[in-house]
Amino acid sequence: MPHNYSELFDENDAGMLEDADKAITECGLWDWLRDYNPEDGKGFMFSNHPNLDRINNAMKYGGHSGSSYGWTMRQMEYIAKHGWDLFEFTVREQRQKDVEKEKYKNLTTATTNAVHVINKAIADNNGVVNPLTVAQASRDVPGFEGQADAMQRFYEGKMSYAEMRSLCG
Repeated sequence: MPHNYSELFDENDAGMLEDADKAITECGLWDWLRDYNPEDGKGFMFSNHPNLDRINNAMKYGGHSGSSYGWTMRQMEYIAKHGWDLFEFTVREQRQKDVEKEKYKNLTTATTNAVHVINKAIADNNGVVNPLTVAQASRDVPGFEGQADAMQRFYEGKMSYAEMRSLCG
């Protein structure tokens, strides 16, 4: 029975993988794929093994480029050699790393932008730090919204210094 790729990949990638999975299953070639290594320098894209022809003939997906075919077959090879559970775990782990990397990238960009705004405001104000400027510039930094609100409320006289410090760390 083919595996469920739709929880791991977008619709197009899942379609390519499900099609290849079904073709390999239909041809009974999972054990062969587990032991097969494409010829050096050819990869799956340029290898011409009869079993690859069987798999290709059984595939229904019609939108492959050479690159997408090679990628698809490398995913199938990984499943054949390491099993579905490790494949699924590895894909989910990589997706989580990608999400974390994107969060970090967004945090870094927002923090850098806030620092530039604050530095410009300090330069424009003869070296004086205006807490309202810091609060407003900090609102775009992910995870800093609460501290920015506390600084603004302190600046507006709606919160004591001690309260603001307890929220800002």
